[in-house]
Amino acid sequence: MKIKSINFRFGFLVEMLITEKGRSEILTQRLLLKTSSLAGVVRRGILSFVAFEITAAAVGFATFRTLRRSEEKRKYLYLNWPSLSSTYYWVEDSISFGQLTGTRLRLSDQRRWAQIDLNSENIETD
Repeated sequence: MKIKSINFRFGFLVEMLITEKGRSEILTQRLLLKTSSLAGVVRRGILSFVAFEITAAAVGFATFRTLRRSEEKRKYLYLNWPSLSSTYYWVEDSISFGQLTGTRLRLSDQRRWAQIDLNSENIETD
């Protein structure tokens, strides 16, 4: 029996006892090292995904809060990105549990904007 040191990529050093079955022990050790590095990659991927989800939720909440409080920003969104504007009003309806807050807010905004800009062609009617 003798001890043999094997130096793998990524700076791993493995010392193992070589016996009659020495070759199979070396292959097993290499497989374990590859599995542990794969586990690190998976762990980093999961953490990156969680960080992305938390960031996306925070940005979405901040945007929703800004739109809810600012009529100017709602009008800008309505004129430049109508599909995002309708999504905002839909979300507002969804969180109001059937009270249709978003629909009432959209109609109120449209009436107010129509009075301000009489020549506007961008205002929808239902």
